[in-house]
Amino acid sequence: MVIGLMSPHIAKALVGHRNQMYIPIAILVGGWLLLFADTLGQHLIEPNGIPAGIVVSIIGAPYFIYLLMKK
Repeated sequence: MVIGLMSPHIAKALVGHRNQMYIPIAILVGGWLLLFADTLGQHLIEPNGIPAGIVVSIIGAPYFIYLLMKK
């Protein structure tokens, strides 16, 4: 759920007002974010790993706080 909330905001920051690029970039950012979180979670604690959802939440919480403070 956090990826679905974060990727559009990150994509909007990347592409600005170019609407034709917004949805494809949001899809790619969401996939890359999940891939990064899963890879980081698997290698952080070696035997079992951390679920990707927890890593995404750890990444997403500071970003949402930043978005709240920005506005």
